[in-house]
Amino acid sequence: MSHPSFSQFSHRTIRSLLSLTIVLGSLQVNAQEKMFLHLTSHSTLGAPIGSTDSIWFSSDSTTAFFQIGDTLVQHLLTEIDSITFGAPSDTVFIDYNGGWFSVINPYAFEGLDVAVSGADAIVTSANDTLDVVYCLSGSSSDGMFKLYSETPYTLVLNGVNLTNSDGPTINIQAKKSGEIVQIGGTSNTLTDGAVYADPPSGEDQKGAFFSEGALQFSGSGALTLTASGDGIDGDEGEVMISGGTVEIEVPGDACKGIKTDLAINLNGGTVNILNSGDAVLEASGAGYDPSYCTAVKSDDDIVVNGATVTIESTGMAGKGFSADDGIKSEYLIETDNATLSITSSVEGLEAPFININSGTVEIKSSDDCINTTFGLGGELDDGSLLQITGGLISLNTTGGDGIDSNGDILFTGGVYSGGTFKKSFTINSKITQVTF
Repeated sequence: MSHPSFSQFSHRTIRSLLSLTIVLGSLQVNAQEKMFLHLTSHSTLGAPIGSTDSIWFSSDSTTAFFQIGDTLVQHLLTEIDSITFGAPSDTVFIDYNGGWFSVINPYAFEGLDVAVSGADAIVTSANDTLDVVYCLSGSSSDGMFKLYSETPYTLVLNGVNLTNSDGPTINIQAKKSGEIVQIGGTSNTLTDGAVYADPPSGEDQKGAFFSEGALQFSGSGALTLTASGDGIDGDEGEVMISGGTVEIEVPGDACKGIKTDLAINLNGGTVNILNSGDAVLEASGAGYDPSYCTAVKSDDDIVVNGATVTIESTGMAGKGFSADDGIKSEYLIETDNATLSITSSVEGLEAPFININSGTVEIKSSDDCINTTFGLGGELDDGSLLQITGGLISLNTTGGDGIDSNGDILFTGGVYSGGTFKKSFTINSKITQVTF
């Protein structure tokens, strides 16, 4: 994604500001045009021509004043590199360069602020009518992007490489949905800090890519996340991946590759996850509950529909996919026309309801490869269900069961090989091939 082009009406010398009032008058016929103030602080601020009332100078000619709508701003002439005019743009460009970044903000006087602290970009979009595109590029070894937004947004990753030493690299403090576009041909890397600084009161921050709202990843580029916390944490929003290549490495104990309280949909692209952390015991009443290091974790549905997913889970008690039922709802893992490969794990798939409809599922584990359970403990029938209607299922376990169900197992198609069965299972219709 390229920067917007500007038509420069004034010379790059500051004295040419004197001609601006004449230029503005001639441009009033097109109130959609933008005036851009290019500052020496690497910031470009866009202002609607139709809202620019007047420009004047201090008596000593050292300061320029701009009355833009109800906002009065002032800059020393030495702070202004040039002034240009161009077409409107819906994109905020942020280009990281080591310890700083440059920004082009076309909405600077329309409720969108970009605060600068070194290479930390903190964006506040208070205008509830703007659907803004944010394009990130460049690199920094101590930078991050944080967003507060009242509207849905698009975040474009255009060859951005960021490490944040004390928190998430991307931190979306917005309940609104975001589309994350990985530009084709680009490689993007995000690395969070080993120790997070305390967040502002009332804020969460749980992963290298954290969001309070739904996330939809698309495009054809590559995104690599190395996370001390979670990799992608959607908190209370859905997470969808429909394109590109997403690689996540999660070495932290009890951390998750992809996590959210709501649904996870892997509809396309390639997803590779390596999680190597161990389980952590968390106090619960008079006892403890284990929190596992899990590649994909949801308190709702997990659907793999068309994506190619490879998981290596090497930590103690590590899990591949886990969709836990915490209250009374029915939650499931489902695969359709997907390629799912879990090359190493303690348990592979775990949920109350698991549907394998088509595609290829290959799992290697040290305990159960597939486990349908409500997690109530014991071996009694808890109403969970595994359904296999098609696909190629290959299971290899060194210490558990290929399939362990606390409820029924229903086969209506597909090819199954490897592993053993625990509990009873029901065969309905036909099985193309079964190899035990």
